[in-house]
Amino acid sequence: MEEKLRLNFKILDMVSDSIILLDVRGKMVYANKTAAKSRGYNLESFLELQMKDLYPKDKTNYVRKQLAEAIKSGEKVFEVENLTKNGEIRWREIYSKTKKNHPSLRVYPVFTKMR
Repeated sequence: MEEKLRLNFKILDMVSDSIILLDVRGKMVYANKTAAKSRGYNLESFLELQMKDLYPKDKTNYVRKQLAEAIKSGEKVFEVENLTKNGEIRWREIYSKTKKNHPSLRVYPVFTKMR
């Protein structure tokens, strides 16, 4: 089982989309390398961030509301500005899906939109 889990994480690291797993408090429990690199971080420092660190302060309540809707309905797609390590703002489309038998985890494949 542990070997299968390691293989799954290796595969997720090869994906070109950002994938982040958050617990219900907004703490990152997993992120692939693309999620960190696309925001200017190495993986180790990226994993120390909270969800609130990824968005401008004025967008925090909007993101929380969208994620609450994702938890209620099972999934949600929305766009929001994301912050990079150097403070640059980038628009991203967020696809959030909560697995019914794992309600404490939310999965965020994130796709960058260029504007």
